Amino acid sequence: MSNLSELHEWVLKNRGDQLPQNAVYAGTTSADGRVYVGRFRNTPGKVNLENGEIYNFWVEKHGSRPDGEILITDHICKWVNICRGDKIPENAIYSGKDSSGDKVWVGREINGEPGKINCHDNNSSIPKMQNLWCLGYWSGSKEAEILIIEEDQTLIEEDVSNNYETKEEKEEEIKLLNDKITFLNQQKDNEIPLWIHNKIDKISRVIRTSDLHIEGGKIANKLYKIIKSAFGDIISIADLIDKIDLQLSSSYTEELITSRETIVTKPNENGFKRYIIMIFSKQDITKTQKVFQFFSSNVSCIDFKIDYMLLEPNNKLAEEICDQLINEKTCMMIESFRPRKQII
Repeated sequence: MSNLSELHEWVLKNRGDQLPQNAVYAGTTSADGRVYVGRFRNTPGKVNLENGEIYNFWVEKHGSRPDGEILITDHICKWVNICRGDKIPENAIYSGKDSSGDKVWVGREINGEPGKINCHDNNSSIPKMQNLWCLGYWSGSKEAEILIIEEDQTLIEEDVSNNYETKEEKEEEIKLLNDKITFLNQQKDNEIPLWIHNKIDKISRVIRTSDLHIEGGKIANKLYKIIKSAFGDIISIADLIDKIDLQLSSSYTEELITSRETIVTKPNENGFKRYIIMIFSKQDITKTQKVFQFFSSNVSCIDFKIDYMLLEPNNKLAEEICDQLINEKTCMMIESFRPRKQII
């Protein structure tokens, strides 16, 4: 594992410069469209674009300026939920001390607006989050996402470490995720980066049949926020709720059933589309629920999972990969359903 400082870099840029291909994307805002992570005076904030070129650097308290530093990396970016009082992760991106003398880290709102996260005690050896501050804030937010940059294998191991009970299951899932990443980056030697944005992940739940609509809404809301932070409003929360409710309410069966949804947007200014591929897996199961020490009852549940890919190609090679994934046979590669052993 490399040192954290070796996994990212802050590079000086000015208005009119080309956006680095490996700039860290933060999300999409209603005012700016796509924004990236930048800073000046050590204060993290957003970088917006005009005609595909860098326009302004915006940070809390200081407003905007036409020059600053933009964060770049060739490794995997992960935005992790954090709340006031939570320990700052050791591998979070530390930006330095801002103009107020506070230690600050790179964070963002759930909608993709990047800013700074400060800590409760600058002198503590175990800093804990205090607030997220973004441009125009009159008060800090006690909930945020904090940026972590990690090498592929470390990220994969962390993602699957709590999903399975045995070492063999964990190793199998790590191999599967490695295969997916390898597939997406099979043209890694190409000079032009394949992706503006790509993400593979899953959402899985064991849901009581009595709670289907409520839990379906929660899953839809989570997936909506993930898609919106990457691509903006290309699908509504209502549409996602309808799609997930339809999957959950399908006829009862103890057999595994899967289905797929694919969303392809219109080409952007560079002529490339954005792709969302969702594979739904559902299996009806019965769980044992303990009522008292000597009594138990059976509860009807659904083991439900969404494997999803968010892909935004940066060249023809990546677009060909997307076209392959639209194909039914190739798309089977990202299916990986395994009922979980869990006590309700």
